[in-house]
Amino acid sequence: GPGLVTAYDPDTGKVFLHDKIHLFTYDFHTNNYERLSSQPIGADYHLTGVIDPKRRKFVMIGGRQSWMYDIASKSSYTPQALMATGGDVIVQAPYPGLAYYPPMGRIVACHGGDTVYSLDLETKVWTPHTHHGGAGSPSPNGTYKRWSYSPALDAFVVLNNIDRNAYLFR
Repeated sequence: GPGLVTAYDPDTGKVFLHDKIHLFTYDFHTNNYERLSSQPIGADYHLTGVIDPKRRKFVMIGGRQSWMYDIASKSSYTPQALMATGGDVIVQAPYPGLAYYPPMGRIVACHGGDTVYSLDLETKVWTPHTHHGGAGSPSPNGTYKRWSYSPALDAFVVLNNIDRNAYLFR
C-alpha cells in the first residue's frame, strides 16, 4: 500500500521495510518478514528510504519528515527523528530520490533542478552541490529510487519520466 518504504541491505541480503508504523526485514531465502521495532511511529507516506552501510543506519526522508533507525546487530531498532540542517528542499519533498555514495560515505538526494544535496550523518548537515543542466522538475509522483548511484559509472543516474532525457551526475 502507499507509504511502504524499502531499502536493500547488501551486508545482510535482506530488505528493510517500514510500513508507516514499524520497521521490518524481509528475507528472500526464507520468504519471511521479521518485525524489528517495538516503538510505533506515525510516519508520513511520502518518504523514501536508503541504507548507510558504513554507519548501519536505515534512513527515511520526505513529506516534511526525517527518521533514522540503527540497524547494527543487537540494535534496539528505536526510531530517531533525524534533525539535520540545510536540506529543507529534500526533507519537505514528496518521495525524494535518495542514494548512498560510498566514496564520500554520504547519502545523496535529488528532487529535480540543478542542485543535489549530500547528507553527512556524522555532522547532520546537508551540503548543496549545484550543476548546470540538471534533471529538471521531478515527477509529480516523486523521484523515489529513480535516483540511483551506479558504481560502474561512478555517477548518479536519474530518469523521472519516459518522455524526458535521463540525466547523469558526477
